[in-house]
Amino acid sequence: MCSSDLAALALASGRDRLNRWTPCVTEMYMAIQDAELEATFRDRLNVHSRTSSAGTDAAGWLSADIQRVILRKCTAPKTYCIEVSIRIRVHRDGETAYDRVHVYSSREGRYGEERWPGHDYWEAPVEPVSTCREIGDYCGAEGQQRAVREVETALDAIAAAVARDLSGSSTTPRS
Repeated sequence: MCSSDLAALALASGRDRLNRWTPCVTEMYMAIQDAELEATFRDRLNVHSRTSSAGTDAAGWLSADIQRVILRKCTAPKTYCIEVSIRIRVHRDGETAYDRVHVYSSREGRYGEERWPGHDYWEAPVEPVSTCREIGDYCGAEGQQRAVREVETALDAIAAAVARDLSGSSTTPRS
């Protein structure tokens, strides 16, 4: 999360409340940053690939770009969920064989239940979904670990979705 994420949080929760939660959000972000997300994602993808017939280690032909790890405002007042978005591209023989953005979020998040699935038309939501919580639930050492575990759940869910897609797909999936 960067300053623009904090600004979005301020707009969502009221500017006067931002100062109260800034240390919490900053500490949570630092804990998530220390979790080595890209290595964790690649490990989870390798595990899922072996169990889904998608192939072996994808290191030579796969690129995974983490696009966002944010707190997303939920529809219930004063609640937020962890949202993770990753763009996966697979290149084979110089061609793009797979290009999709997967997102882990809450059905109560970005657009609400009526728009799920499909945060944006190019994003493919994954299951399970993120849990909406009060922002204070992400504070302190226990809250930071809760956020890290949720991000790890997101990485696992996205890796499983990619492995499923790659095991049964010879064309480029489009969301």
